[in-house]
Amino acid sequence: MQSRESVVNPWGLVVQPPFIERRFVMIVASMIIKAFPENIDEVILKLNNIPNVTTYGVHKEENIIVLIEADSEDQLKDLARYINSEFDGILGTYPTFVSADENFDEEIKTVN
Repeated sequence: MQSRESVVNPWGLVVQPPFIERRFVMIVASMIIKAFPENIDEVILKLNNIPNVTTYGVHKEENIIVLIEADSEDQLKDLARYINSEFDGILGTYPTFVSADENFDEEIKTVN
């Protein structure tokens, strides 16, 4: 039987039963963002302005290495779609590694 007492959650908020504890998942993903060489510098500057996105250099003149932190799979996919559609000179975004503090059922695939 569930206790009917108030509980202070990890964020210091007092909650009354019945309550649902929500567990937050942090997803960390590395991606290769392929761009035309003439657009690389501009793309890197724009990527560095996006919260939770860190660039780690360019490989073979057209591949930008990035690390992304997201709260959900959907947020990660939405960010990749945003980069593909809103940045000039992008040829594609390709996840190379995805990790989370929980297992998730579906693989994250390229959004191209």
